[in-house]
Amino acid sequence: MQTQVNPRHNSKLILKQPSEYYAQVFDTLAQLAHCKTETEAIQIINKIFSTVFQTNKTTYISLMGDLILSVNPRVPPEVSQVLIQQARDILTGKRPSDLTDNPVFAIANEDDLMGVLAIQTGGVPASDLEILEIGHRLSVYTGVVISNIRSRQKLVEDERLLQQSTSADGMTGLSSRRYFFEIAEAEFKRSKRYNRPLSAILVGIDDFNNLNKMHGAHTGDRVLMEISRIFNKELRDSDIRVRMGGEELLILLPETTLRYAQSLAERLRLRIADFPFEVDSVPLPVTISLGVVGLDPSVRSLEEFINNGDHALYQARKRGNNQVAAWGKSIPEYEPVFHIKKETDHRIGFY
Repeated sequence: MQTQVNPRHNSKLILKQPSEYYAQVFDTLAQLAHCKTETEAIQIINKIFSTVFQTNKTTYISLMGDLILSVNPRVPPEVSQVLIQQARDILTGKRPSDLTDNPVFAIANEDDLMGVLAIQTGGVPASDLEILEIGHRLSVYTGVVISNIRSRQKLVEDERLLQQSTSADGMTGLSSRRYFFEIAEAEFKRSKRYNRPLSAILVGIDDFNNLNKMHGAHTGDRVLMEISRIFNKELRDSDIRVRMGGEELLILLPETTLRYAQSLAERLRLRIADFPFEVDSVPLPVTISLGVVGLDPSVRSLEEFINNGDHALYQARKRGNNQVAAWGKSIPEYEPVFHIKKETDHRIGFY
């Protein structure tokens, strides 16, 4: 064993050789993999690092963006802020991660800092840099675990909101406006806060009022249900489908850039145009127009975001229906052929 005098605590810090504690670490990692809540995971993470560094003096700070969720055990706020800044500096490469004096580890998934783990050892011997490397690898693994737990909790919460609300439109099976705004507001804030992509597609059935007048409201209902069925088949489970009223539908696309939202909109347009709608065995031509919008830093609210999509849908219909129009910055693959006549850096482009 290696022994070091800890000047801070006037006691000996005993670090076992790796072969002596690997079994303990692996057993504890197995427990971590089965954690259901973040609180339970944090307890296991503290136990793992305490085993590796042979000290019970660890501090874990749980973060959600800039918000401190918990500090265990409690330390002065100014100490927490210093530790958080050190972890951010390590994550961005501004500070080396192999400092041997009271090491700090960033619990993160890619660049999303979710926690900070600080070890109080009074200084790890230079000969134990292997211990620091093990700590770094453990911080990467635990970051993935915490990220997965948060993702699972979000899915559970979304499902709970779905079940609690009168969320499904009885005819189409799409989400109601109430459910949409509960989830969409949260997605909008998350995308703005973490600078994540978010897009939406506003859909209108072309000449829907004339279709109802000529063939009856029951035919219009059948068309709407069939379109909804096609959408449910084409879209991801994470995409939120809502009936905004009448013949208009809205699709919210988390983690989706404008480019891919445009491609999806075009695919949906073609699927509807090619689908063999019929009335009394007579072909019924049905088309849709789609307005696509991507989240831009200048957009300040969910209402403004949706309104931009509505403007794009208006332009698609104005240009003759059965088209896709996009509100957003120019993308090389989708160069616009029409410019909005107002003071803005946004442009609308058509397929």
